[in-house]
Amino acid sequence: MVEELLPRFRERYTDVVVAHNLQQTRRIADYAAFFRATVGTGSPIDDGTGEQIFETPQPTLTVAYVNAEAC
Repeated sequence: MVEELLPRFRERYTDVVVAHNLQQTRRIADYAAFFRATVGTGSPIDDGTGEQIFETPQPTLTVAYVNAEAC
């Protein structure tokens, strides 16, 4: 349902979606950021267009995540 509503809002609003489902993120992301959570904080690992993150990931942790490997 959320995926169906997002296109209606894109022209007027900036949407920020926190998703843990990789397939959903691939479908909806115009721009994406990948963070690694650590105790008490989180560290940014990579960011870029959805295409950059999912089709040509660069940092090792991003590659492992996109390819569903253990991080």
